[in-house]
Amino acid sequence: NAPGLPPMNKDANSVSAFAEDHLGNIWIGMIDGGLIRYRNGAFEQFPPSSGAPDQGVRALLIDAKGRLWIGSLRHGLLRVDEPGAAQPTFRSYQKKDGLSHQTALAVTDDRDGRIYVSTGMGVDRLDPDTGQFRNFTESDGAPEREFRVAFRDRHGAVWFGGDTGLIRLLPRAGRTEAPEVRVYAVRVNGEDRLLSDLGDREPAALSL
Repeated sequence: NAPGLPPMNKDANSVSAFAEDHLGNIWIGMIDGGLIRYRNGAFEQFPPSSGAPDQGVRALLIDAKGRLWIGSLRHGLLRVDEPGAAQPTFRSYQKKDGLSHQTALAVTDDRDGRIYVSTGMGVDRLDPDTGQFRNFTESDGAPEREFRVAFRDRHGAVWFGGDTGLIRLLPRAGRTEAPEVRVYAVRVNGEDRLLSDLGDREPAALSL
C-alpha cells in the first residue's frame, strides 16, 4: 500500500521482473500495473503518456552501458538510455522496426552489447548501434516457440527456456557471421547413431 505502488490484491496484479540500474534505482515490472521505479525512497509509476508500457512488463535488463531494456506483452521492446533521469525517455522497437512479434517475453545481451529478445515467434537479435534486427529461425536451431526466460552465462553463451524446453545460442564476434552448422541426427539402416543432444560440429567417422 505504499504511495506510487499499485495494489497487489487487485486484478491479480503481481510483480514479474526486477532490475537495478547503475545509480541503485530499482525497476519493477508488473503483470497488470506497468512499469515502476523505486528512487530516492519512493515508488513512481510511469503512465502510458510517458511512453512506458501500461501493462504486461515481462522482462527487464540493464546492459553494460547502463541502459534499461524492457520486454512487454503488447508494446514490443523498449529502451531507456538514462534510467536515472527524473523523466526517462522511452524508445520503442516494434514489428515495423524489425521485431518478429509485438510480444517480448525475455531479454538478455551478449558480450558485444547486442540484445536478444524472446518473442512469440522465436528469438530476435538487435544491434543497438545500427538498429538492425536478425530474426533467428528453425534453420538456425531456434524453434518458433515461447521462451519465457533468458540468461547469458559466464562463458558468453545465451540461453532461452520455456515450457517446451531449453536452447543455447553461441554468439560470435562480428556483425555478419554465418550461422554455425551442427549435425543433430545420423541414421544408418534406420537406426540412430549416438550424437550430442546439443549437436556435433564434426560427427565421428562412420564405418559402413
